[in-house]
Amino acid sequence: EFEITLAAVPETVLAGDKVTFSLDAKYYSGGNVSNASVEWFMEAQPYFYSPPEKYGRYSFDNFDYSAYYDGEGASKANPLTQDGTGVTDEQGHFELTQAAQLQKQNVSQETSFSANVSDVGGSIVGGQVSMVTLASAVHVGINSAEYVGEKGKPTTFNLVVLDLDGKPVAKSPVSVE
Repeated sequence: EFEITLAAVPETVLAGDKVTFSLDAKYYSGGNVSNASVEWFMEAQPYFYSPPEKYGRYSFDNFDYSAYYDGEGASKANPLTQDGTGVTDEQGHFELTQAAQLQKQNVSQETSFSANVSDVGGSIVGGQVSMVTLASAVHVGINSAEYVGEKGKPTTFNLVVLDLDGKPVAKSPVSVE
């Protein structure tokens, strides 16, 4: 019997940046699971930014809920984005490096990398790790100054731009469509 440990480095990237998915397979008795068959696949789901509490009343997603739930999104689409096979090296290590990409809707996403490892005795052990691909280096949020608007009357909206650490970015140009 053996165990596998998976990692995604880094855990959060911008679209186009490189990410490395790796796994290490070790027998409980201490040896490496070398030359073992690896079957892997990736699945992607929309990722929704959780802002600091101070900005909790702002909406930061650019997600078309009606398209998603009316059949253009993951409810009818296959979340599987890639799959493949490989072999662990002498140290029981397998690695896959690639540029992180966004799927059809061009929104930030969480990608799960799953792998099944088969040793020479036919034992199979699986594992999974997740990472986030961001569509932008900033998060733009909007909220309405009034809870309920009235038809024919102007409504005030507040905008905020936050960096990846959740801190405001001053003087950022923002356009609203």
